[in-house]
Order: sequence, then C-alpha cells, then structure tokens
Amino acid sequence: MTGTVVTDAGVPVADAMVRAMSSSDPSFGKEARTDSNGSFQIEGAAPGHYNLAAAKSGYADGILRDFDASTGAPARIIMAVGAVITGHVTGLTDRELQQATVTATTAGSGSTSTPVDANGNYRIDGAPSGTVRLIARTGQGLATGSKTSPVKSIQVDPGASVQADLEFIATVIRGRVTHNGQPVTSSVVHFMPRNAQAQTSANATTDSNGSYEVGGLDDASYNVQVIDLQRTSPYNTTYDVHGSGSFDIDIKAAPVRGSVIDATTGAPIEGAQVLMQSAVGEAFLTSRGGQSNPSGVFVIDNVAQGSYQVKAEKEGYGHDVQTITVGDNGVDSVVFKLSPSSGVTLHVVDGRDQRPIGADVTRIVDGAGREIDTGSFRFGGGPEPIKLALSPGSYRVTLTSMGYAPRTVTITSPSEPTVALTPGGTVILRSKSSTLLRARLVDSNGMPYTRGPFRNPIFTIDPSPGVTTLNNIAGGTYQLQILDGADRAINTINVTVIDGQQVQVDV
Repeated sequence: MTGTVVTDAGVPVADAMVRAMSSSDPSFGKEARTDSNGSFQIEGAAPGHYNLAAAKSGYADGILRDFDASTGAPARIIMAVGAVITGHVTGLTDRELQQATVTATTAGSGSTSTPVDANGNYRIDGAPSGTVRLIARTGQGLATGSKTSPVKSIQVDPGASVQADLEFIATVIRGRVTHNGQPVTSSVVHFMPRNAQAQTSANATTDSNGSYEVGGLDDASYNVQVIDLQRTSPYNTTYDVHGSGSFDIDIKAAPVRGSVIDATTGAPIEGAQVLMQSAVGEAFLTSRGGQSNPSGVFVIDNVAQGSYQVKAEKEGYGHDVQTITVGDNGVDSVVFKLSPSSGVTLHVVDGRDQRPIGADVTRIVDGAGREIDTGSFRFGGGPEPIKLALSPGSYRVTLTSMGYAPRTVTITSPSEPTVALTPGGTVILRSKSSTLLRARLVDSNGMPYTRGPFRNPIFTIDPSPGVTTLNNIAGGTYQLQILDGADRAINTINVTVIDGQQVQVDV
C-alpha cells in the first residue's frame, strides 16, 4: 500500500508517521514514515479496506477512513495545521494535579491528550479543528481511583489559538462497603451516569475499614458498581447525587448451586459454562460464572443478593436460561437442561467485497424477548467465524465491527448464516440549543439503535454552534428523539440514512 500525506493546501508533509489498521483483521497494524516528498509505503497490506492515520507535531492528525487498498490506487491523507488549546484546570489537590490529563476529541480526528502541570495549566499543540470536546481526568483508573471533569465543547478553527478552562465539581460522596456486615477492603467502587444523564464519572478503592471517597460528580442518577471478584460477584446498585452526601453499601452474599444435565437422558454434563448476568443497571462488568464438574454440579460462591439471568451452555449443545433471585440463603437447586445442538456459526463479511471481517456479538434476544448474555466481547478479534451455543429457535443478534455500522439480524438455530456489514452513513447534527441535549435514534421497528458494544442507545448533542457527528449508522429510516431527564421523547425528527452518504439534521 502506497500513498502521500499533504496539507490542506496540497504541500507534502515529510516525516509524518502513518499507521494503517485493517477493517477485516483488527490485529493488523503497521506504520511507515513519509519521506521528503510526503510519500509512504506500508508493507504486507493485503487487499481490503483500511483506516489510515497520519501524525506529526504541529498538525492535527490526518484521518482517511475506509480506504480500499484492492484498487491499487495510492492513498492521499490530508493534514491541517493544528490548533493550540490552552487552559487552566481547577478543583484538584496538588497530588491530583500530578496525575491529571486533558483530552481533546473530535468525531473525525480522534483524540489528543496532554498532562496538566503543577500549576493546573495545560497546552495541546496540534489540536483538531471543528467541534472539540475537552475533558480532564485525574487518577490512573480502577486500581488507584479516578474522576473526570464535566465535558466542555468548544469551536476551534484550523491553526487557531483557543483558551478553555476546566473545573472539577466539588461534590464528595463518602461511604463504607461491607460484605455480610464485615468491611470489604481493596474493592473498587465505580460511579457511572445512567443513560448519559451526566458526563462525570468517578471511582475509588476501599481502605482497610471498607471506606471510600469519590468526588467530582455532577447532580444526576448513577449506576454504582462494587468490583471485588476475589470475594464476591460484582454488586450493582444506584444512587442519586444531589450535592455531597454519604452512601453506605452492605453486600449480602450467598452461594448459588445447581446442576447441568442432558435434557433427553438426564445424564450429567461435565464442563458446561454457567454465566450469571446482573439484571441491574448498565454497569460495564456484570458477569460471573463457573463450570460444571464430572457430576454436572456447579457452585458459584459469594454471589451478591439480587436478580440474575443465568445461562448454561456447552459446545455441541444448545443453551438454557433461567432468572433467579439470590436471597439470604442463596440458591440451591437450579437445574439447567441442555439439548444436543450444533448451534449457530456466524460468518461476517464486508458487504461490498464479501471478504471475511472480525466482528463482535454484542446482543442476543430470543423469541420470548429475553436477552441472552453473550459471555464476553471479542474486542479486536480476527475474521474467523463466531460460534454461538444456542438452542433451536429464532433469535435477534446484533453485530458490531470497527469501522462498520452495527447491524441486527434475525437468525435461527441451528444454522450457519453469512451476515454482511457495511460502513453505513453519517448523521451530522447541528443544534440550535444553548445547552447540551440528550437523544437517541429509534429504528423502523421501534427499537433504540445502539452504536457500540456497550448497548446504551442514548448519546449527547453538543450545544450551538457545535456539530455532533454520528459515524457508521446503518442505512434506514429513524426517529431522532430528543429526551427529557426521564428519557421521554420531547421532540421527534425523522431521519433517513443512506450508506456512504451524509445527512444533516438541524435540532
């Protein structure tokens, strides 16, 4: 694969780093540097579609999406002179400032991050232009605790200098986590806004007394998850933030016991996977499981009280799903009956050239409307077929892949269908509102359209004069619903998306 990198005025850009990512094989990622003429060559690139990114100090990243290398034509990547964004971050302690960063993100040019200095100042060189979302973070993630500032949307012209200050909210939530009355140490308490009601999140690790403290949360409803996989399943609850407050969490836990048998013979099935999925909230880590022994028996210890969907499956069999409620004494007698079945083998291809591509199954709904836990996502998986241990019946399956529009299809088990994905179209939203809006797309079947692997269909629209870009939307007709705080539609706009085209919508 060959190509050139030029400025928006057509001047070659020397010494730029170009990275190619394959749409069909996410494990493929190779780099090359441009010469004095702005030319580059990527070795080992098979025919297919690629996303190309060029980076150089002083320039905004140049992005070329969905380049078809099979034509033999050279790629042309355009880079704009980068803007400079400076500002001041407030609301952090001296220690928090040492771990703080600011990230600038746009829909078309990815993201750029920079550290915050000891005085709270930051500077982003080579920043992208257009509507840019800025967010400050402090902390190193789940292990040490972290929090985010509210997102600020700004308008940036190419090569311009823009000042934008960010402020962390002073809210503090303190509490104590206990397990059957005893302190839970070294667990992670994670607050995530429900349905995009806020743009702040935070987490903290409990101390030797089970105490935690999180800060920076805007007023909203949050999903709260306690992650302590060594002692109990992930525990999920909710909390409404109205300024600073206290929130103690007592996790009641008990074992879940059961067996997996052959539905026809009643014989025990060894090696069946049993997976529990919490029925609460939108938390990112809600599963825990076990495996049946030679007697078909499984035990999952320390399961937090609550409602769960439990699935048993094994290759060569279908699956069985049950809903259980774990109380003070746990569950002792759940029995799963599996029938022999070849299940479903999905072949996912590019709808334009039929080349196999890597994809993730993010949602399965059976004929009764029950959501079947997919077990795990295959982030970055290769183009090999996807095998699903499903009992005979009809299912709605949602597939996603990097650079392609998510697609939901109806399949039957057993079968070996081929599903074609395309990049879809682009929806450009121009807001007339002076405030951030919450919205969702609803397809022609009345189903909310999810745009990524985490299945939350609600997104935010930047205030005027900002532009919000939704890439990789499957072709079709939709209702764009503007939502109130209770997720009710207060305004509806009809939108038609065509593959390979852009549609502009004034909101």
